[in-house]
Amino acid sequence: MIEYLKQVCINGSFIDVGSDYHFHMCDVKKSFHKIMGSKRCDNLLVLGDVFNSSTNSSEQVNNFINMLSNEYDIVGFVAGNHDLRHRGMNAWDEFKFNKNVLYPVGNSTVDMKVGKAKILLANVGYDQSLIDISFMEDIGITKKNLEYLFVENFNDGKLLFGGGLNLDLFKSMSASVIEKLDYSYDAIATHAIVDSSCVTIKEHSFHNGLIEYMDSRNIEAEYDGFDMLWNVKSYFMGSDILSKSRIKNGFISLHGHNHRSCDRKVIINGNVVKLVSHQINAN
Repeated sequence: MIEYLKQVCINGSFIDVGSDYHFHMCDVKKSFHKIMGSKRCDNLLVLGDVFNSSTNSSEQVNNFINMLSNEYDIVGFVAGNHDLRHRGMNAWDEFKFNKNVLYPVGNSTVDMKVGKAKILLANVGYDQSLIDISFMEDIGITKKNLEYLFVENFNDGKLLFGGGLNLDLFKSMSASVIEKLDYSYDAIATHAIVDSSCVTIKEHSFHNGLIEYMDSRNIEAEYDGFDMLWNVKSYFMGSDILSKSRIKNGFISLHGHNHRSCDRKVIINGNVVKLVSHQINAN
């Protein structure tokens, strides 16, 4: 049986967490019942990419999240890239949720409080700070190459916020989170990833300097053959936020987006940080 939700303890309170379901847009009720089969807690975090977005999915997302909100005390929702495609810069305006649904809009953030737990809900984009691309330079990959590939070949570069790099928006998202986070927060919940240790690099043996760079940033490797496209996508997976923020020892970072569930601890600026993600691709 597929567990569509993971139960996560944050400062003594348990919360159901899940993301990246990529359900078919015609299966809203069926998708809802799949989630409810895994319900264990009274509060829920859905961290984006509810449906595969061949078209605007706002109606389906609204129905799905509101159905869940009827079964939970609080639902925290952070929209993923699939949930925001096929509309312009004001993409969040199309969300119409019940009052017990908390969700950040644009570069704003929202506090979610469950028991003693204080969680920052935030949108994070691709501000090109997540990883240092110098390890790609020995095979001719530059920042300009990556930007061109993103805009011309990636769906997010074509369909997200009207297309393009959207650097001003993404940088403002990162700045807002860094300014807001302080030692009172127990966790952050985002769709995109907020530390390079969540990146997985496809590695091959003659990539100069790559091993050293990965070790320095806690980046995991997959040794099943080099995949440049995945490494290019890694550049557009999120933002380097946690290393620049005021976070306490034991802080929890909840995310989605990279299609890799995780539950592990890393050291960031001398603090133990737990990285948690429960991503279930239903297709």
